[in-house]
Amino acid sequence: KISAIAFLVKIQLTAPLLLNAILVSCWPPQVGGVEWPTPRLAALVVLAGLTALMAVAFADDVAAVASLTGSLFTMMTSVIFPALVHFRLAKTFGNTAESSTTAFLPHILILVFGVVMATSGTVLTVKDMWDSSPDQ
Repeated sequence: KISAIAFLVKIQLTAPLLLNAILVSCWPPQVGGVEWPTPRLAALVVLAGLTALMAVAFADDVAAVASLTGSLFTMMTSVIFPALVHFRLAKTFGNTAESSTTAFLPHILILVFGVVMATSGTVLTVKDMWDSSPDQ
């Protein structure tokens, strides 16, 4: 029970920071406009609903949820998000002479690596959960 509480605290402290950055990146606030435009608010509601649904569905299997979030969010926070931010900053504020495809190739390779590893880790975790389910 203590591990479930610690995991919940970890997710609640980490996820909002990433979620806000992602939502603001997708739907940036306009100067003088509303801070939460409708698409950003809708995405937040959908993601919160999916999170609540997953919490209810896997309430008895904290290890599965920890494994899923570990494989997905570790790659998001450690590989994909930093590479994407650096890519966007380099594209926005970088030297125009260096804005060729070759200059951004390392970013693209790191992003592809992160997506492949996050996807494969998530698929393998779901497969392990499916194989070990008592319904089989």
